[in-house]
Amino acid sequence: MPCLRHALLSPAAAVVCASLSVPLSTSCTARVLEDAAAPPACASDDDCGAGTACVDDVCAAKDADPLPREATSVGPEGGVVFGPDGVTLEVPAGALDGSTALTITTTTATYEYANFSPTTRLYSIEPTVTFAVDHTAKLHVPAADASASDGDVVGPRSLFLRPTPAAPTWDAIADDDGDGVFLLPRTGIFAIGVAAAEAP
Repeated sequence: MPCLRHALLSPAAAVVCASLSVPLSTSCTARVLEDAAAPPACASDDDCGAGTACVDDVCAAKDADPLPREATSVGPEGGVVFGPDGVTLEVPAGALDGSTALTITTTTATYEYANFSPTTRLYSIEPTVTFAVDHTAKLHVPAADASASDGDVVGPRSLFLRPTPAAPTWDAIADDDGDGVFLLPRTGIFAIGVAAAEAP
């Protein structure tokens, strides 16, 4: 029986079961712990997360937005940060105490989604920043706009934001009016997605 493989959210990787000093029985009970950033195996695009596709039986990143994204310095007076695919972050005055160089990029690392299925690519807003109380930033994601589906209104969608520190359950942020704008209390990794059905 082969060893069991488990993906971790931690970047640490460890391998056991390979160099044991005692003889093994017919079954291997040790586990292999692997870096979650390693590309997962796949049979079709359906096996891969948002922003990736199945290439040669491995999930690989789709072509990213070719336009380079430079950091935008945002201070206490606020500002707008532009990212790929038309994503923009509007930081209001008073949200930051000092100047911070913010970037929005696509991210290709593999993550586990415990409570949602992504319908867009994964994006990362860096560095990690928590905005001042009552000064949430407005994140516009065109792919989430209810009018962005060939004219068919599909209704409001949710944005899922990766907690800090990392956890398998991502925070859901609703878009109540369907305009593709979400109020963010902090930066992080996010994707638009559909909430997963709860286990019975």
